[in-house]
Order: sequence, then C-alpha cells, then structure tokens
Amino acid sequence: MMDRSAAIEAAAAFLAEESRQWPELRVKVMPDTAFVDGGALIVSWNSADLVDHGIELAALAGNSPIRVDLTTGACDYVDDDDLFTYMRRGRMG
Repeated sequence: MMDRSAAIEAAAAFLAEESRQWPELRVKVMPDTAFVDGGALIVSWNSADLVDHGIELAALAGNSPIRVDLTTGACDYVDDDDLFTYMRRGRMG
C-alpha cells in the first residue's frame, strides 16, 4: 500500500504527463486538499499561479481531481458521479 507522499508523487507525475497536452498552461497538484476515499487518494489540482501564489483569477474550472489507487499507484480522473458525491459530502467545493 502506498503512503500519502508516494501517492501525491504519483498524482503529480500523472498530471505532468497529462498536461503535456496543454503546453501553455502550468499546473500543479494541491497536496493540502488531498483526502482518502476507500482505497484511493483524491488529489485536486489547479494552475501553478493559484497553487503557488494564490492568484484567484488564475483558477481553472472543470478540472476533475486525480484518483490514485493506493494499492497499485494507478491514476485516473475522478468521474462526475464521484465528484458530485464528494461535493455533497463537503469534501470539494
């Protein structure tokens, strides 16, 4: 089983690979907002300007969190059903 730090690193590597599709956009994971749901760590991400400097105008919309399987390390994006569930639980804004 992966620890939190290794799971955050896996999410960051996944995001780095995915973000190659958007070379004009610098993005980063948000470790402080990550939480465990069952056997996965849910990791939000946003623009580097928001994460590093708190520039609210740089906030992205529609960026689904990353789910890291804590057993395998596999990463994917949270689907809409799970996202809405987390929102109803107050886990995400």
